[in-house]
Amino acid sequence: MSRWRPGVLPALQTGKIDAIYASPLATVALQWYTKVKYMSKAPSGRHRRADHPQGDLPEAAPEIQTLMRQNGKEVAAKLKLVVRKDNDKAIKAMVKNGIEMIDIRPTS
Repeated sequence: MSRWRPGVLPALQTGKIDAIYASPLATVALQWYTKVKYMSKAPSGRHRRADHPQGDLPEAAPEIQTLMRQNGKEVAAKLKLVVRKDNDKAIKAMVKNGIEMIDIRPTS
């Protein structure tokens, strides 16, 4: 289920909200970065991933299940690298456009 809501940008524009939680790429793609001043340096943690439920794939023959699992792992590893690279590009674009990176972690 998508967490994106069409009312986020208008809420940022009107000051109804002043903070968002989203990946850097989504923040740029949805233009939310144009309405915020700061971005946390802290890693945002793991996000949910889209994949099939754990367990057997009952409609597929066992050899097909094995292929699907192997290929799925390979594709997921490649996708992770692409997403990280795109997020890095998005962060650079936001900083270039005036977003200030701040450290919100405790200093103790």
